[in-house]
Amino acid sequence: MRGSDVLVAYSRGAGFDPEVVVGTLGETVELTTCADADGDGDVDIVLVGGGRALVLANVAGAWIPSAPIAIGALEPTGVELADVDSDGVPELVVAGADGRTVVAPTSGGAAACYWAPRAARFVDVDTDGDLDLVGFGDATFELLRGRRFAAPRDGRVVQYGAGVAGTGGFVPLLGAHGPVRLDAHDAEVVLVGALGGAELYVAVTTEDWILDVDPLTVGPIVASGACRFLATKASGPVGEPGVGRWSYAIEYVPGLVGRTLHAQAFLEDRGAPGGLARSNRIAVTYGR
Repeated sequence: MRGSDVLVAYSRGAGFDPEVVVGTLGETVELTTCADADGDGDVDIVLVGGGRALVLANVAGAWIPSAPIAIGALEPTGVELADVDSDGVPELVVAGADGRTVVAPTSGGAAACYWAPRAARFVDVDTDGDLDLVGFGDATFELLRGRRFAAPRDGRVVQYGAGVAGTGGFVPLLGAHGPVRLDAHDAEVVLVGALGGAELYVAVTTEDWILDVDPLTVGPIVASGACRFLATKASGPVGEPGVGRWSYAIEYVPGLVGRTLHAQAFLEDRGAPGGLARSNRIAVTYGR
């Protein structure tokens, strides 16, 4: 990099050709990465700086600049490409020093912004086939969001928030498989990483704020019908950390089309603060 310019020195066996300018951002380049941004099998160059980004697409050896991609006024600390929405086209992911992580389509369109501790990246941490936004801070590990979008009528599954670790330091992880629509029959909620054989309670509600209420004092809310608890047990050897699992088939209810249900699992675990381990939360929006 030289100011706002990108220079490439092509390798010719034992040496390199003189460097040449292949593109310019128009702002001082703060970060760059090289990856296949357009899915054609070639390596492209991504530039970040001055509140925007630019993709230099490698087209038969020529470097074709994209339209500028707005990422907002943040101090970038990391950049990568990841197919966040599972549509086969990678998105630009830029982590900021103030805790913001911006996700922007490389083909144009509005960017989304998430808060994450320190730095963040997209990884499929729960092996459910979609990418999760994971933040790494001071001795912390926080799952912020996992998303699956297939088609507009398929509904949506979102993982968010952080759980509370139990025995052995394992944090129960709650997720869901879709699509959630009338003619699909394999949608389910899945909990992994639980204490084996633990008693668990899954709160389900249409109002996310209810999950902030102390579960020991939530009785009046349950009585009002605003929250429902599913009482069950985790599988696995009793008392074995991290091996417990639980799943529940999502029933399609036509009256819930377009509505969102929030859920969180609570497990009886003496190794957790107050004897209660907690999963992250999920939001399931019903499609058609």
